[in-house]
Amino acid sequence: WLMFRGFNTISTSLELKKEGAMDWGWILLLGVLITIFAFMSIVNPLIGASYLVFTLAIAIFLLGIANIFLSLQLRKIKVAAENITG
Repeated sequence: WLMFRGFNTISTSLELKKEGAMDWGWILLLGVLITIFAFMSIVNPLIGASYLVFTLAIAIFLLGIANIFLSLQLRKIKVAAENITG
């Protein structure tokens, strides 16, 4: 689930780049970090077993930060679209 959310965050940041959002790079960075933490817990059983709580907590925390950045970018896009349409 977490790896899917990381890929989804990366994809969303690239869509924001196409729309001209300014802070899309932060969302991309957070998506990559989420994917790395999810991949670490899957690939290495030692890390997955002994640090599962730690790695998942960091990954979910990063996902929360990415969602906050995303919501701020979407609000800026909404305001810009409202200004264009009148």
